[in-house]
Amino acid sequence: MNEIVIIILFVIVGIIAGTGAGLLGIGGGIIYIPSLYFLLPKIGVGQDEIVFVAIATSLFTALFSSGGAFLNHLKIKNVDFKKALLFASGSIIVAFFLPKVIIKLNHIYPKIILLLLMILVLIRFLFDRKKEMKSILLLNDYYLIFFGFLIGALSASSGIGGGVVAVPALALFFGLSFKRAIGTSTLVVFLTLLTSSYSYWLLGSSFHSSGSFGLINLSAALPMAVGAGLGSVFGTKIAYKYSEKTVKTVFLIFLLVSIIKIISSF
Repeated sequence: MNEIVIIILFVIVGIIAGTGAGLLGIGGGIIYIPSLYFLLPKIGVGQDEIVFVAIATSLFTALFSSGGAFLNHLKIKNVDFKKALLFASGSIIVAFFLPKVIIKLNHIYPKIILLLLMILVLIRFLFDRKKEMKSILLLNDYYLIFFGFLIGALSASSGIGGGVVAVPALALFFGLSFKRAIGTSTLVVFLTLLTSSYSYWLLGSSFHSSGSFGLINLSAALPMAVGAGLGSVFGTKIAYKYSEKTVKTVFLIFLLVSIIKIISSF
């Protein structure tokens, strides 16, 4: 495949993921991961290391989409800092230490964990599709630290930022509106991604892919990051413009498509 075509494809992937970050409060990893599985072999990444390179590259690239989305939500004052920092205090601890374990496991286990979590979230949202998302059990904010452990584990084991779980958790258990949960999630996701990608970088000295920085493949990450930055602005504007019901419908579609993609990859 022509080198220019590959670069263009990486940019397009970044734009799609960045739009999802701004619109849905996710990091974009669920879009990056299947794309990287397809494109990384085209730029010389071997099959024996593709799983870990894909995870690390996804985490690093998603920094740009989630960071851009956070700044855009910050401009419209759509971030609850107290909840976000409590959430992130749990996630960054796990996100830093868990990669040391993950690289020793069979890659199928992270997929199973991610799939089960997404199915549970999808079922919950389907029941609430026609009404406003309200808390089903209002918890003290300090429970966010324990939810953060889950997000950190999800990020480190699957290459996603955890927004797919953070958004519904904030809406269902901590009293935030769905839109504010999205904005708050962008900060949680950004801090989690920053920590987990740094950890994978530290672990990458034994891997030797061309164009890589540790386990992070810069040949893929940089063009995707450019696209992600552009897409995050667009996605945030959509989230702010349309009704909560519309944004929730898009989120449901996104979940369903992602579940199908993961199942098809087994």
